[in-house]
Amino acid sequence: MNKPKQTIFATALIALFALYNIYLAASAIATQNEDVQAVGNGFAAFALIYFTVCLVSAIGVWQEQKWGKIIAIVTLGLNSFFALLSLFADGNMKALIDVSVFIVVTVLLLRRPKEISAA
Repeated sequence: MNKPKQTIFATALIALFALYNIYLAASAIATQNEDVQAVGNGFAAFALIYFTVCLVSAIGVWQEQKWGKIIAIVTLGLNSFFALLSLFADGNMKALIDVSVFIVVTVLLLRRPKEISAA
């Protein structure tokens, strides 16, 4: 198991972020909180599917597949875009965490691992 540390760290961040948001979406559906009652179950169900796709991208990143990196950057990027809209509209400070995770993961995924010289 000779994975670059940046791959391990990026995978852990993506997986934890996705699992946390899956938990939030599932608990919102289960408890039928105010937000779900205001917009309906459709949005929470979409969030559940969306973050499940994000979790699948973590598997692709762990396997060092290009599709996993692309899906991770796209899903986290879209989430950051909507988080910034929520930050400016409602003052939702969780958006700063979402954007920070996106920036860190994108940098980790786009960096090339250091070559280890045999000499």
